[in-house]
Amino acid sequence: LQNQIARLIVACDKSKTVEAPELKVTPGKGISGLVSRIRWLFHHERFFGNKLLPSSRQYVVGFASIWVMANETHITNIAVRNLYQRQGIGERLLISVIDLVTKLNVNIITLEVRVSNTPAHSLYNKYGFTRVVMRPGYYTDNREDALLMSTENI
Repeated sequence: LQNQIARLIVACDKSKTVEAPELKVTPGKGISGLVSRIRWLFHHERFFGNKLLPSSRQYVVGFASIWVMANETHITNIAVRNLYQRQGIGERLLISVIDLVTKLNVNIITLEVRVSNTPAHSLYNKYGFTRVVMRPGYYTDNREDALLMSTENI
């Protein structure tokens, strides 16, 4: 990403590829023309530069996204496709985040996790994250509570 605060780590299945989407700008008025122009503006090469992935045809199975601010990092998302869960990909993404932020001289990592996501709680506890506070109704899709977790001196 060209944003100096945000970082993205992507896990791909090298045995699979996907067709690169064809991006067309539809001249015209109305909502379809507007949507077409917005897609063009935010096409990955314009938005992320050509550094997003070695190949835009790689099959993404998971990703981790973070914000880095001074000596603190916030994990905004770690996600793995359902078919690829329980294979250690989420853990490898977390380890990659920790390795990256250590090189950036970060000593605090924070994240929110759904209270119902007990496998994630176990993973984060394994790597030294502790519960800081409960955030009631944090998730907008179902008003589920979130746990704010943090680790220091990584």
